[in-house]
Amino acid sequence: MKCGLCWADNPDDALFCVDCGVMLTAQSVANVPTIDQVDPAAPTRNRGLVAVSLLAIVSTLALVVLVIVMALDDGEPAAAPATSAPATTTAPAMTETTVAPVDQLDLATAAWRGFSAAFLQPHFDEPFVSDDRILAIASADDLAARPSDSIVGLVLLGWVDGQWTSIDGIAFQSPDTAVTFEVLGSRLVANPVVVMTWSGSPDGNVSYVFRAIGGELIDLVSGRPIGDEWTAISLTDRSFDFVEYTACKTGEVLTYPDGTESFFCDVVVDSRIDILDDGTTRATETETAQTRPELVFANDLEITAVTMTQPECDGSYITAVGASVSSSESRNRANIAKLLERYPGSSYLRNDQTCDSLWPKADGAPIYIVYFGPYATKSEACDARDLGPKGAYVRPLDDDVAYTTKIYC
Repeated sequence: MKCGLCWADNPDDALFCVDCGVMLTAQSVANVPTIDQVDPAAPTRNRGLVAVSLLAIVSTLALVVLVIVMALDDGEPAAAPATSAPATTTAPAMTETTVAPVDQLDLATAAWRGFSAAFLQPHFDEPFVSDDRILAIASADDLAARPSDSIVGLVLLGWVDGQWTSIDGIAFQSPDTAVTFEVLGSRLVANPVVVMTWSGSPDGNVSYVFRAIGGELIDLVSGRPIGDEWTAISLTDRSFDFVEYTACKTGEVLTYPDGTESFFCDVVVDSRIDILDDGTTRATETETAQTRPELVFANDLEITAVTMTQPECDGSYITAVGASVSSSESRNRANIAKLLERYPGSSYLRNDQTCDSLWPKADGAPIYIVYFGPYATKSEACDARDLGPKGAYVRPLDDDVAYTTKIYC
């Protein structure tokens, strides 16, 4: 076993380093290499100097552990130091049994500080207790080695048998940039609220808010375990015991007539989470529906209360019930308006601005068609012919289908 402090070789069953005396299990982290493995080009350090300079820092911890070990060897329970915290601290209601062993939390915290100093950004939060487990959150890119080649983003670590081990890797959309964490409330609050901020967005910092419940991180906006999808929030205010934020609950990317794309949020949620004195949390939220912008495409005929459409070329089908073919915009407007009135619920498009599967022009004149749909299947579109005239026909919306291809029902 290699010491994580001075890098000396030790027997695998050793409890303390033979060179510097530090407790080995408190410095080891599963699947994290030593410094010389991380940076092979780094010059070899003088172990003696490292041991002398750091001996004062670790001596107190080593002495306390040594007293405990000696007491256990004598068959007698070790007396807790006069300055130690109570043996257990009971977390507040909302969990059935949330009891945090304070001595283990202190040990985990001491090991985490050494681990953070060597492998992580210095601003990562300390460990916390969630459902009787001691947990911590790290960024996989800041770990000297990831728990597996497939894990990118965040790593949830658990304190098990005196060392930090990986519980789960959680994919993150931009793992190559720095992320920071803030655990709100006491470290002993059950299922604490965690705020993560990503500094790699071109629009500035982007934040996410979730809770650590057992061995999972739950997105507070969606209510789902965090995986490949994250719900970005806009922090409006926060403190040690509350956080206020605005997030988008539902929305999608819209393609505008000029070809640009932009995300539009249909439902905005304004939330506040308070961490109460008893350790529980109280959440309040308000949802606001937003009206989508009207997409007006080029060559729209400006028919009252009806906007020309431009459906996706995604392999769906439409049922054409009428058309107007003219070089005169006013004539096309009049013809399409009559067809729309005749067939309620229908829409209209211009062929040469939609998909390659639609006949683009006739004798140089644009073709506008009035249609029902789109439908997911051809059979649905064929059935919809009964809504139109005898000559109603079905066409796919597909750039990979030539407009000369015949479609039979």
